[in-house]
Amino acid sequence: MCTSPTTTKDHHIPAQPSLNGVSLDILLEIMSYLEWHELLVLRKVCTGLNRASRERVLWRNLITSSPSRFTLTKRIQRCSSQELEDAFLRVQRAQHNWTNPRFITPHVRPRPGLGNIHSCRNNYVLLPGGRWLLKLEWQRTFTVFYADLNSGETNTWRTLIHLQSETNPASFLYRTRMSQLLDIDQSSECLAFNFLTLTDMPGEETKEFLPTRFDVWRCTSEYDTDDCEIGLQASLLSSFQETHAELNSFKASLTGDFVTYEVIYDSYFRQVVVDWKLANGQIERLPRYVFPQQYEDDEQTWFLLPRNRLFRLTSFQWDVFSWDQMLPSTDASGFDLSGLEATDSGLVASCTSPSASGRYDHIFVRNDTVHIINVLLDQTTRFYFQLPISDSPSPLTVTSAVLYGSLSESTFFDFSENRALFRYSSNRFSFVKYHRDHEEKEDSSIETFNWEHDMPFHAVSDVAFDDISSRCLFTSPDDQHYTVDL
Repeated sequence: MCTSPTTTKDHHIPAQPSLNGVSLDILLEIMSYLEWHELLVLRKVCTGLNRASRERVLWRNLITSSPSRFTLTKRIQRCSSQELEDAFLRVQRAQHNWTNPRFITPHVRPRPGLGNIHSCRNNYVLLPGGRWLLKLEWQRTFTVFYADLNSGETNTWRTLIHLQSETNPASFLYRTRMSQLLDIDQSSECLAFNFLTLTDMPGEETKEFLPTRFDVWRCTSEYDTDDCEIGLQASLLSSFQETHAELNSFKASLTGDFVTYEVIYDSYFRQVVVDWKLANGQIERLPRYVFPQQYEDDEQTWFLLPRNRLFRLTSFQWDVFSWDQMLPSTDASGFDLSGLEATDSGLVASCTSPSASGRYDHIFVRNDTVHIINVLLDQTTRFYFQLPISDSPSPLTVTSAVLYGSLSESTFFDFSENRALFRYSSNRFSFVKYHRDHEEKEDSSIETFNWEHDMPFHAVSDVAFDDISSRCLFTSPDDQHYTVDL
């Protein structure tokens, strides 16, 4: 029996894909499109990818585009790759622990030396990053202090801004929140913010009122010779005066390039907007945009918005104004708005107020969406609407989402752009995280997480927290202060 010989063909087996021959520059370009958690997974593949995932350029890019940079304790140029990674991941872990607090033990530390800061909620702010606490005092002097909450020693207040003033402090602190005078620079690599101060100008005997001086200050981190952050410093950017009308109860706010404030002119209330970058020292003929007030003074609140917009809230109506098409005034005649037509008032959008009562504790803008936190005893609601782009008048469409219900009078809370914190018993807190997709769809479901932990104090008189570091500052009625880090 004859058998055919077996023939073997040489089949070509393709080589397995490999990154061994790929240059580091190309690897880093590819890895720059990955999220931070994807980098952590990728480094487990092999030694080469492990080394590449630790390159400084990757973590510098991540942290410079993230609020995590505000937690750095030295200049970003002097931070190693590991320091940048550690700072970025520390914030990510803290935010994860914030919404899953039952699985971790918070780090509670007493903060002696802060003194009385809870008597007037309006006069202190916890800055982004959670390290620096600002406090405002206005008793014959306008003074901004700051304290280092990272210090392991007794906290001491250091002076940031100090001005002489004869103004009644109760009038100012009742009307204006310190947060309205503070404008964080979100584009800065390190902590930086502008701060608005208001002081009267005595000695003008010919006027029926005291003129007001406005100063805008640039405040930044202060570094030592090793580029380590050691404090805060302030420098004067701009000054201008209001000499034509009386400032009403020192109601003012600062946002971006503009300052807005309320005045009384010929027994009428007016709202004024000024571009502070146009001021040059003590000039009087600074262009002003003047808006009429249609309701009683205590029934309305004004907020500056992006794109040259001004938002007015009342218990009757919500209005958005624009000064893009308005002519500014430089003298007292601009405050006389008698005979002003509605079409000349700058109104671009309005609606009936969706909430007839309560207070508005926090207003912020994200992706051209305006968010308003409205607090009532029976519930807390977040309202939001798209920022009007056109200068043609149109209806204002407002959507709402209930954040929390059945609040008691003893409940304390604080808000940020991403979450809210409520206390509804001595040691029990609720964290509410806003859904980011609320801007795209009407979804009112809110994630709520409860955190119960034994505290060294039995009562809380006030709460503040930083949304970036997830640090909370608790104050007891007897002026004992504690930081809680998750």
